[in-house]
Amino acid sequence: MFSQRFPIKALPEIYEEVSLLVKNAVSLWSWHHHTTTVFRQRLPGTVSVFVGEEQFLVHRFLLEGSPLFHEAVEGKHREVRLPPLTVNFTHILTLLKIRWCLQLHSAMSELDHKLCSLRRLADGVLWVITQQFADAPSD
Repeated sequence: MFSQRFPIKALPEIYEEVSLLVKNAVSLWSWHHHTTTVFRQRLPGTVSVFVGEEQFLVHRFLLEGSPLFHEAVEGKHREVRLPPLTVNFTHILTLLKIRWCLQLHSAMSELDHKLCSLRRLADGVLWVITQQFADAPSD
């Protein structure tokens, strides 16, 4: 059976959890999909997003599903220019990363929600970030 694991409370535990999640996902994928073909990983590359004079390098997979970045995702352009009115692009980029993590959690939970759920990892990241900005460390 599954043993109860303690909550993540330190950065090294986050690395251990990520390693465990990757191993579980690889094992579950190999159990469900029996192939003899070697697949190569396709790395989509990055897109330069210019907001006014500032430049941000963003991975293409983060921009999928956003109509504003459709041509960049399709590979037609290597750069996107946004009007300088979007001064909070760092926050938009964080939102895109969180959305991608939620999609990853959903896909991995479909494989097996007990072995591949990102819930414990997300709770641990929240705990570590909260403790980093706390006035006094606590348990």
